[in-house]
Amino acid sequence: MSEHIPKRLREAIERRAGRRCEYCLCPLDITTDPFAIEYILPVIRGGRTVSGNLALSCSTCNGHKYSHIQGYDSVSGQSVPLYHPRLHHWTEHFTWDADPIRLVGLSPIGRATIETLHLNRQRVVNLRHVLFLVGIHPPANTENLD
Repeated sequence: MSEHIPKRLREAIERRAGRRCEYCLCPLDITTDPFAIEYILPVIRGGRTVSGNLALSCSTCNGHKYSHIQGYDSVSGQSVPLYHPRLHHWTEHFTWDADPIRLVGLSPIGRATIETLHLNRQRVVNLRHVLFLVGIHPPANTENLD
């Protein structure tokens, strides 16, 4: 069970994330589903309601992550930690394919996170394609995620 996130903290987390899901990078202002403040280390695993343990997450990424902190890397065959938005640098673990519509994992962490959170699910790929066609994808501030 999650704790209440004070409005001021939620707003600070949204600003820090550039109002994008910190996993799939969907923009909050364009999606139809509400975003969640996600516990990177879930409460049931000892996570606390502090800025360093919270991330902005679209409802689908949040639902797939649930209480997971590890995922399976299909290349190494190992269980590895999932991407941690406060500890890891996004550009070290992810890049865009040539289109650039789909995320590609550059590391075991990136590949496991893409698979576990379904970061290339059809709906988000469709949204990225439309955003690309109108010139607002990929996000220009990917470097700010580092």
